[in-house]
Amino acid sequence: MTRNEDIWSCYECGDLQGRHDLWFEGDICEGCHHERTSFGAIKERIEAMYLDWLNNFLSAEALADYYEIDLIKALRVISIGRHINQSR
Repeated sequence: MTRNEDIWSCYECGDLQGRHDLWFEGDICEGCHHERTSFGAIKERIEAMYLDWLNNFLSAEALADYYEIDLIKALRVISIGRHINQSR
């Protein structure tokens, strides 16, 4: 039998969790924490690629060649990276 105080809900997704599932000091479940940190890592990588382009490359084509991605992806990295960097 489970007592009410042994149940909590994730702040992000709302799923009910047992007190034994409180795997860290916080209010979100492990799955939401993983998604949050994974997305954060992607944003950091995009910003790093943008800053690399800004400081070390003369063109988007050169960035695409260096990272072995197509030109469209390189342009998106530059655009998104610029937005991330300027929003800080």
